[in-house]
Amino acid sequence: MSQGGVVLPTEANEVIVAKPEETVRGLSPQHHKELNGGDFRRDHEEEQQIARLAELRSQYANDPVALQQIDVYDYRTEYHVKFAELRNALISNDTKAEAELSHWFEVHYPDLEQA
Repeated sequence: MSQGGVVLPTEANEVIVAKPEETVRGLSPQHHKELNGGDFRRDHEEEQQIARLAELRSQYANDPVALQQIDVYDYRTEYHVKFAELRNALISNDTKAEAELSHWFEVHYPDLEQA
């Protein structure tokens, strides 16, 4: 640590020192890796997945970016319902539904980059 900073581990075992005035937002690289791997769904029963996601939601309760990211990994959230609707709107060339759903994502998930 230097000058009151916070040491943050990275995926490559490098060390980044965040200055106290900087706010780190979002899931850690380790948590992204845990949730993004096929092992998370393949090796854990649904109840275990739900419990782990609840733990992470609790851990990141004050981080709205992380909570949005957790929703992306949790297939039981409204995020995935709306995403499926958006995909169907794009496939059927329903521009009105596409615009409405795109707006919904901008309002409810403002911190996530939209592809």
